Amino acid sequence: IALSGAILAFLYFLSARGGFGFDACEYFIAAEDWLEGRRPYRDFFFTKTPGILFLTAFLFQWVSSAASWIPLYVLLINVAWAAAAAWAVTPLMGTKVARWVFPISLAAGLCCMINFWNTEQPLTLLVALAAGLELRNADGRREWTGWVAGLLLGLAVLFTIKAVELERGV
Repeated sequence: IALSGAILAFLYFLSARGGFGFDACEYFIAAEDWLEGRRPYRDFFFTKTPGILFLTAFLFQWVSSAASWIPLYVLLINVAWAAAAAWAVTPLMGTKVARWVFPISLAAGLCCMINFWNTEQPLTLLVALAAGLELRNADGRREWTGWVAGLLLGLAVLFTIKAVELERGV
């Protein structure tokens, strides 16, 4: 049932929204300006933290500057963060429950604001990975997991300042 919901949500996403949210045009224009040599925050106004600009410019430079690839990106990053969320909760809830987290997270992501090209997709992926590392090291035997989780949460701040609030929770 949950997988069917995820498939229906993705079909809705493709037909109704297409991957372009309220801020997507701003990201595209800013990425083009940056690739043409202008500097964000100095040469042109950009209202977001730089992570989404770097990601957009990277994809424009190395994948395609055509907007037709946006729905594929949105699907792939939603699959990645849903998988990371399922992986993160496995130590707390066990594999039986975690198996349901993936399709439910995917359906929720595709039906909500996360179905657009926006800052929340990389943010949720990084935070889910950081939380999963910390939960898997509950015994404290692996010191490196704290460092890696901190690095992931630090990278999350590049995508949105909301990450600071999530860091307190993790």
